[in-house]
Amino acid sequence: MERAEQLSTIYGPSTTRERLAGWFVLIILGFACVAFWVGIPAALLWALGELTESGTTHFLAALLAIPTAMVIFSPALFWINGLYLRVTGTLARLEQEELESGWQRRVRGPLEPMLVACFVVALIALVAWALVAETPPAQFI
Repeated sequence: MERAEQLSTIYGPSTTRERLAGWFVLIILGFACVAFWVGIPAALLWALGELTESGTTHFLAALLAIPTAMVIFSPALFWINGLYLRVTGTLARLEQEELESGWQRRVRGPLEPMLVACFVVALIALVAWALVAETPPAQFI
């Protein structure tokens, strides 16, 4: 077997169905990453703004609630990442390779680079919004 065929067998989805399912799960993972960096903080800041009267209380509650909600949401991200690896057949191929070679390696998937990319995009959007807004919020002044 040629090296290119070996790599395609190990790393790439082998059927059209696997590729389509992989793209679908990848899109869901992308939305979940955006929800992780943008949706959770925005929703909690809004909810805490409705529930609290004091700015100090709002700040302290957000300081505790947002990281806690992100930790609670993170298993869903790991599950979607694992689903992607199973749907595309990557896990099965790597398990077969491990059996043949006796060498184990860590399987990562697309979650880590997607989280970093969504964080960078969210940070750029936040800075752009703060710079372009006609009346920036008092927290940025």
